[in-house]
Amino acid sequence: MNAGVRLNRNDRLFFCYPDVVSPTVLRVRGFRFYFFSREETRAHVHVQHADGEAKFWIEPTVDLATNFSLSPKQVAEAHSVEGGRS
Repeated sequence: MNAGVRLNRNDRLFFCYPDVVSPTVLRVRGFRFYFFSREETRAHVHVQHADGEAKFWIEPTVDLATNFSLSPKQVAEAHSVEGGRS
């Protein structure tokens, strides 16, 4: 399967990868937490929402690495969900 490109509500492009390429770890509150098995070595998780995406480092602590179009409130919510699972 190929990655698709979607527009969010702010008309910004971001990639949408199918579950086959990027296994889903958790779905909660409109967020999808997933990873790529052959990406960089530092532990992290990607977070997808209808409004955008973010990437969080999960070691040694949960910290925001990148954010594409998520509001500060959404980033904080995703961070609290991920931080509560570590």
